Amino acid sequence: DFNNDLIDVNKTVSIGLNNKRIVQKPKSAKSERAIPMDQKTMLILKRWKLRQKEELFALGHPVQADDKQLVFSSVNNLLCHGNLPGNHLDRISDAIGIKRIKVHGLRHTHATLLLEAGASVKEAQERLGHANYGTTMDIYAHLTKERKAETVSKFARYLSS
Repeated sequence: DFNNDLIDVNKTVSIGLNNKRIVQKPKSAKSERAIPMDQKTMLILKRWKLRQKEELFALGHPVQADDKQLVFSSVNNLLCHGNLPGNHLDRISDAIGIKRIKVHGLRHTHATLLLEAGASVKEAQERLGHANYGTTMDIYAHLTKERKAETVSKFARYLSS
């Protein structure tokens, strides 16, 4: 939703037997959500959507009206194949010489950085669409080296006082 700077999460895509794409509702009611985004990110997504539309048109594929064109889609305006984003990410990682990360790893990174930036666990839980607080804490609250060092310092300061 480019007008309101929101990403609407209402489907999941996975690959089943014989490489068949499975599109279904998310795991829980909490998983269906509208995620507020910053304007800079939304501008990047808008530009990508336009670029993708131009490339599809140049290749002779039908182009959808703006409100019907998906941001990440196949040539037939279907949700892109589950491996495609990972393939792009692998290519980019190789090109710039960084360690490969899976697409889902970006979700872990996002959650960790949210918490590092000072977001509460409740805020991260809602943004990630977890049904309960424990899931967010158990799976996504990874501590970075800086946060671990900060924790030691806090404890040492407490003991000194």
